[in-house]
Amino acid sequence: MKKIVLIGLVSAISLGMMAQTMETSSADTATVGSKMIYQVDPDPVIAADANMNASRYNWFFTDNADAPIVAGITLDETPSGGSYAENTINVSYDAATYTAGTTIKVKTAEISQPKFGTGCTGAEEEINVFFTAVPTITLANGSTGGCGVTTASVPVDVNGYGPFEVTFTVSYNGGAPATFTQTIGSVADKGASSLNLSLNTTNHLTSGTGAYAVEVTNITDRFSQKSQVAIAGTATSNTYTIGINPTPTTQPIQHIRNL
Repeated sequence: MKKIVLIGLVSAISLGMMAQTMETSSADTATVGSKMIYQVDPDPVIAADANMNASRYNWFFTDNADAPIVAGITLDETPSGGSYAENTINVSYDAATYTAGTTIKVKTAEISQPKFGTGCTGAEEEINVFFTAVPTITLANGSTGGCGVTTASVPVDVNGYGPFEVTFTVSYNGGAPATFTQTIGSVADKGASSLNLSLNTTNHLTSGTGAYAVEVTNITDRFSQKSQVAIAGTATSNTYTIGINPTPTTQPIQHIRNL
């Protein structure tokens, strides 16, 4: 029996967002607007049989009541005769059709292709797909700092499923912004969470004393990072300022010169 496998979170395949691999599961979670990969391994007995051609696959989609659905679903692969040559499909989900909280099913069955006689169709496999909202991040107005500062924590409010990858900029004394990316939070952070970006003088606050203005520009979470197309989070960015202030050098005490 074959199992539908889905993109997971650890692998050698780099897609520009995070390392990914395939795993077997009965359920998948996709961010609204995602493009996802699903695959089944060919039956090893049939694949090794010299009297068999490569199998085909009957990929299709249903709602929770098992009624077929086609609206808002686009596959990169093209069917022929009602089935697909590919055991892996790339599926784009329309964001307006499959909103947060929607659940559907992805189904397939392997169809043997013998060199002699007729083939047959194996039992169906299915996986439930649950859609979540795009993650959000809010940076409040605020400031921190002091003399001799080497590190600073910048508070952010996030909503989604950690860990999160946050893109932010730092501007020194009103100059051109430099862009950084940082992973914050963990799997334990889901829903609304208050977290911190961690900045330091080695990587972010590198120009010495002065004012460093921080703004957030994007966020992804562990589900939106699985998408094969970039999913932009919702970033509400104010400005959080970090002041690295000079430590005064006390000058010598002066007195009236003796006559």
